[in-house]
Amino acid sequence: MRSQLFTYPNLILLFQGALVTLGLSLAGLVGGTVIGALIAALRSVRGPFGWVTRSLSIAYVECLRRIPLLVILLFGFFGLALFGFEVSAIGAAAFGVIAFAGAYMAENFRGGLEAVRKQQWEAAAALGLTEYQQLRIVVLPQALRVIIPPSVGFFVGLIKDTSVATIVGFVELTHAGVIIRYRIGESFTVFAAIMAIYFLMCYPVARLGQLLERRLHGRARA
Repeated sequence: MRSQLFTYPNLILLFQGALVTLGLSLAGLVGGTVIGALIAALRSVRGPFGWVTRSLSIAYVECLRRIPLLVILLFGFFGLALFGFEVSAIGAAAFGVIAFAGAYMAENFRGGLEAVRKQQWEAAAALGLTEYQQLRIVVLPQALRVIIPPSVGFFVGLIKDTSVATIVGFVELTHAGVIIRYRIGESFTVFAAIMAIYFLMCYPVARLGQLLERRLHGRARA
């Protein structure tokens, strides 16, 4: 007997849910990368007020990395309303995922920058380069070999973690599966299909990360 899952409306809903999941994950990765780079830059600020930016940056990273994504989403959806900010489901999902990703990407950037030997900075300074030029021309290309592999791995995890956005009513892949499950009364087939779709989304990204890691390390050895 053919499962009711494989009807046009249900398949379209699953396809749309998968696209939304990828879109939310990409938004988290891009937004988190921007925030992470900014946080990493603020942690390296020197001068009389450098301790302020470093303290705020460390506080952001330490807090967000120790709070579950689910709690961040609930805070964005329900907590911000207490301050007069009415947030939609998509707004709460984007807010939570980007804020969450920013903390982890900040650590990836910090680890990558710290992996570059101090002598590289000193050699670049000896050439008369400004701090920005030192970072862009000398340090960052070397740091990317350390930053990219864990960032790809984090993106794979982020694709899976977006499933918790269903708690605020955001219709991504998992929520689409729940809707179909109540619509047709099947559980095993529906969630088996969802697991397969998650695998098909995550496996190519994970493989890409492995290929990039081997290529980057190959260039480093060369």
